[in-house]
Amino acid sequence: MVRPAAPGRLPRGGTMGGLSLPRGIDAGEAGSSAAPRALVGDGGGAARRGRSGGVCAAERSDDGRYVLIGGRRWRASDPLLPPDVRERLVGHLMAARRAVASARRRGDGDAEGVARGRVQRAKEGLGERGRPWWELPRAERRRRWESALGDLDSGER
Repeated sequence: MVRPAAPGRLPRGGTMGGLSLPRGIDAGEAGSSAAPRALVGDGGGAARRGRSGGVCAAERSDDGRYVLIGGRRWRASDPLLPPDVRERLVGHLMAARRAVASARRRGDGDAEGVARGRVQRAKEGLGERGRPWWELPRAERRRRWESALGDLDSGER
């Protein structure tokens, strides 16, 4: 028998205000400082893919350079990225984040460092770290994501 959630709370993995919440977050926790990280997901401002496969849109700043989540500003990914490139970089980012978590569970500091380097490289490729994408000429933005993909695809940092 499934027990109903307490009044004012949703079961884990439920929805809140149209946003799909990850299984590890419930609506009562969504206001905590951990929620923005959980909901950022791809870091690119599009938001997190829910179990239904839908994508929830995050609010952007007026200039489009930042995504606003939970009252915090996060640098948006480069809008010049082609969809297939963005998808590959986000895939590398998510795999690297899983590798960080796995290394931490094992207590393997060396593997954690390598995985964090891969997170950094994917975020740089997305334009979310390093020199802001809006300060770079188009050709340099393209070189940045191509270089990041080359490194990540080959297994380099």
